[in-house]
Amino acid sequence: MAWDEGLDGTSQAYRMATEDSDKVIVIAGPGTGKSFAMKRRIAKLLEDGVNPAQILPVTFTNVASNDMHQELIGMSVSQASNLKAQTLHSLAFTILSRNHVLTATGRNPRPLLDFESSGPLMADLRSHGGMRELKAMIKAFGKA
Repeated sequence: MAWDEGLDGTSQAYRMATEDSDKVIVIAGPGTGKSFAMKRRIAKLLEDGVNPAQILPVTFTNVASNDMHQELIGMSVSQASNLKAQTLHSLAFTILSRNHVLTATGRNPRPLLDFESSGPLMADLRSHGGMRELKAMIKAFGKA
C-alpha cells in the first residue's frame, strides 16, 4: 500500500507525513491519530529511500510500538522489517547506557517506590519548576 493511499491531502496526518523537518513532535491527546500519522510518515520516508536506521519512531507503550511495526510490515512497505520502533523509556535507557551515565553515576534504573516520588524525585527535578508544576508533571507521567 502506498503511504498516501486513502489519506486526505488536507488532513493533519497528511501534513505530518509530508513535513520537511527532520524531527516531528506531535502533542495530542489519545485517539487523535498520532500513531496513524506516524505510520504514514514512516511509510513515506521508507518509500523515499531513507535508511531505516535513520528513522527513530518513538511511542509511549510497547503495544503501540509493536502495532506500528506490524502494520508497516502489513502495508508491504519496503524495509519496514528493518525498522526499530521503541518506547520513550527504552530510548532513554539506551541513551543512558550508551553514554555510560549509569556506570558513572552508579545508578540502576528501576520503578520508583511511592515514598521516592515525593522526596528524592522532587529534589532531582527542582530546577524544572515549582512544587505545583512538578506534582502535575509526575501525575501526568503516571497516567501515560
